Amino acid sequence: MCRKTSDGIPPCRGSVERRMWILLAVVLMTSVVEPVPADDDEDARAAAEEIEQRQRQYDPRHAHEWGNRRLAAYGGNPDFDYALAMAALAADRPSHAQAALTRVLDVDPSHDRARLELARAYFQLGEYDSARAQFQRVLNDDPPSRVRDNIERFLTAIASRQREQEAHVEGYVGIQTGHDDNLNSATGDEFFLPVLPEIPLAVEDIDDEFLTLEGGASYRRPVTQHSGFFAGVDLNDRRYHHHDEYDQRQVRLRAGGRFDTEWGRIRLPLEWRQLQLGGDSYRRYSGFGAELSHEWQPGRKLHLFGRVGAIDYPDLASRDVNSASLGGGIEQWLPGPGLRLSAGVYAGTEEPRGDGADHYGRDYQGVRLGADWRATDSHTFSAQVVHQRASHDDEEPLFADSRRDRLTQASLDWWWQLDDGWRLGSGVSHLVNESSIALYDYDRTRVQARVRYVWE
Repeated sequence: MCRKTSDGIPPCRGSVERRMWILLAVVLMTSVVEPVPADDDEDARAAAEEIEQRQRQYDPRHAHEWGNRRLAAYGGNPDFDYALAMAALAADRPSHAQAALTRVLDVDPSHDRARLELARAYFQLGEYDSARAQFQRVLNDDPPSRVRDNIERFLTAIASRQREQEAHVEGYVGIQTGHDDNLNSATGDEFFLPVLPEIPLAVEDIDDEFLTLEGGASYRRPVTQHSGFFAGVDLNDRRYHHHDEYDQRQVRLRAGGRFDTEWGRIRLPLEWRQLQLGGDSYRRYSGFGAELSHEWQPGRKLHLFGRVGAIDYPDLASRDVNSASLGGGIEQWLPGPGLRLSAGVYAGTEEPRGDGADHYGRDYQGVRLGADWRATDSHTFSAQVVHQRASHDDEEPLFADSRRDRLTQASLDWWWQLDDGWRLGSGVSHLVNESSIALYDYDRTRVQARVRYVWE
């Protein structure tokens, strides 16, 4: 039985009232901190699926903007944030992707796929140290071989891009020896593309052994984080054993600027080239170009180029022409088999500068197919096929016929990467030219072995 206190309220009654007030406070507090209902998680997952569907149905930019308008409602849900990040990456908005993926990892640090995509976002932002750290954390979890190969490709690209942010000089020297079974048929000028049958032809094929010395150097210097300057020089000196009248010396100088943009890397090179034949200057080229390289998916690149220039023949000015060419190609890297595939097309025109020389003018179109196979860490094989058609603007004076050529060249090369920059290699190439004028029909095979040292 409760006895009354001085205020007339039994102690037991006050205790009951206090318990009721405490219970009411707990109920109110619980209603304030009540967790998000399960229905909200389902709504967030539905929104994530909608982002993915809109990305497939429309485009990544539309999907990202749709999801971004719902960020306040569903941000913090890993499914929603991951889908939003994927749309942002595909829409070329890496900063948005970085923020969303960071939220995913805050909730689930073991989400390796999100960490991998976060590394890719950092890579696109140019934050290479952060990208490397995230890639390394994924590698530490022993991912599948395909993922590991992709990460290694990114790490190689990071190292290359970080080198580009510093002044860098690299170069090479080498020696080649081999046999040419028809050295009088064409220039063999590796710096002048496409290959042209330009050396005066002889009635009979001439074959000979050759020795080639080669070397070159290039210099890169950044101006800002997204621009830089480059310059380079290459020298190739080929001597034939019996026919020194066909000895060739090729010199190439180049310089220009490069710019990293949202469309890809743009290069604007100035170029000068010279070919000497038998000790005399045979042909010179000077020109300007624009090149674009864009990686729109990991391992898949688009290349575009355009060039304008002038080709001069010091001993035969009537052959001087102005030239213009353009082209493009795609490149696909398959990390599993270590295979890089490429394909491209090009077209050009050469307009004579002198009167009465229209037969030296011509239009040409061509296609290139290539494959590089990295069989092991040390051995690489390369194959290329080029097919080109050319038609001259007027009749050849000696033949009363307009010249039309179909040229096909196939080559196969092998390189063995040794330690400390040394490389051993060999190669074979075969070229066939079919012409409307029989004198210009020829085929040519060249076999060579080589040693090269690369320093950087």
